[in-house]
Amino acid sequence: EAHQERVVMEKLDLDEKIAKLGLFIGSNKLFQGLDQVEQNRLRSQLDVMQEYSAILKDRIANFP
Repeated sequence: EAHQERVVMEKLDLDEKIAKLGLFIGSNKLFQGLDQVEQNRLRSQLDVMQEYSAILKDRIANFP
């Protein structure tokens, strides 16, 4: 169904963003140059994005 396809696409897009942010946090000198507060914000953002992705995965697994 169309709404299910949108959820799948949303998860794919989100997972791509998660991968990019994870790489940025893990291996980017620019990230290391940010102050601790901003680094913490980005880590929190990644945590929430991963949680959101897990919810979407659960929704997709339970599509009829």
